[in-house]
Amino acid sequence: MFKTSKSDPSCNSDYVGNNGGFDAKQEGREKREGREKREEREKREGREKRDGQEGLAKEAIKGKGESKGGNDDNTAVPACGASEVSVSFSEGDYLVHPAHGVGYVRGVEAEEIAGARMDMIAISFVQERMVVRVPTQEYATCGLRALASPAAMEIVYKALRIKGRARKTMWGRRAQEYDTKIRSGDPLHLAQVVRELYRGEEQPGPSYSERQYYQLALERLSREVAVIERIAEKVAVEKLETILSEAA
Repeated sequence: MFKTSKSDPSCNSDYVGNNGGFDAKQEGREKREGREKREEREKREGREKRDGQEGLAKEAIKGKGESKGGNDDNTAVPACGASEVSVSFSEGDYLVHPAHGVGYVRGVEAEEIAGARMDMIAISFVQERMVVRVPTQEYATCGLRALASPAAMEIVYKALRIKGRARKTMWGRRAQEYDTKIRSGDPLHLAQVVRELYRGEEQPGPSYSERQYYQLALERLSREVAVIERIAEKVAVEKLETILSEAA
């Protein structure tokens, strides 16, 4: 029977291997503990950032805006993913949502979502009989903006007075462009869609799809004009189409 001596290399190798396993386990525990501490720190920083954003939104709701009927603070809110810009508004003020158009602020409502309490800005859209709720910590990055200023609307009217030109681009590409511009909520982009799809009495009628995009863009733009100028939406539509007909 072969007997291994203490100086046998296989014994030393086995001993080193065991130490290596112990060191690996120890290193694994240290990495795991470091990762847990890092995750906890990131969660804590996230909570602090979220609490700070909620505080800003609540302060804005409490009374920094104008009364119902329009906003004098026309600082636009960037689209999602852009840097945050603070907008002052109060209950009853009008805001423009990129996906829904003009609505008014009902106030801040608390809701419980997945077991967590969240403060939501409730925005009412009368024509659609709909209320959209935006988390207070996201209101500055979801595309909400104040009503356009009178100066901005003058630029819109000038754009409408430019005679539209027929485009030979494939409809699929044009439709995608129109959809993007309408969803942006930008009044100038809406004016560009309306101007391009408008058809005068002596011009060939639009297709069904063109008519749909035209009506949607005109509706969004006329509602903002109606609120800014404090006129009926029907009157706002007539004003816009008169400008278009004069330029056709």
